[in-house]
Amino acid sequence: GTFSILDLNQSDRSLSPFNINDAFTNLNFIKKQVEFIFKDFMNDRDLKIDDQIIDDIYKLTNGYADLVNLCGRVVDAISRKYSEWILYKINNLGMEISNYATFMKLIKSLKSDDARDAMNLLHMKFFSSLDTEKITDCNEFSLVKFLISEGVLIYEGDFQNSKTF
Repeated sequence: GTFSILDLNQSDRSLSPFNINDAFTNLNFIKKQVEFIFKDFMNDRDLKIDDQIIDDIYKLTNGYADLVNLCGRVVDAISRKYSEWILYKINNLGMEISNYATFMKLIKSLKSDDARDAMNLLHMKFFSSLDTEKITDCNEFSLVKFLISEGVLIYEGDFQNSKTF
């Protein structure tokens, strides 16, 4: 089920813990948490996943739980060699993400009229700079909170873009 990713020790090994279809609110994982999830998965299944894959997943997702989940499902389905992961990432991962229900909900939310001001702020303030941004305006702050809740921005004392694929 949805929370299978939180408990990788399963009695039914035919089910992947990377099988979440519905979104649930969660803070982004830090790198150590992503590593822990995959290490626990490897121990539970007695298999080896190339460390470069786990590193790459963290870099691609910024620890965004739904995308870590999606990448975990991919890794669970393919060979766990870095070369195969790279080929899959180049040839298929973008399409896999665009067809992912959570991603489609995100796009729909960001295209809504209610998100127009937030998207304008994102383009003008964040996409135009690679640096972190300080937000002091109350109106901008509420728009930034919306973008954070959607996973588009990350708050680490300052605001920065979430990585895009």
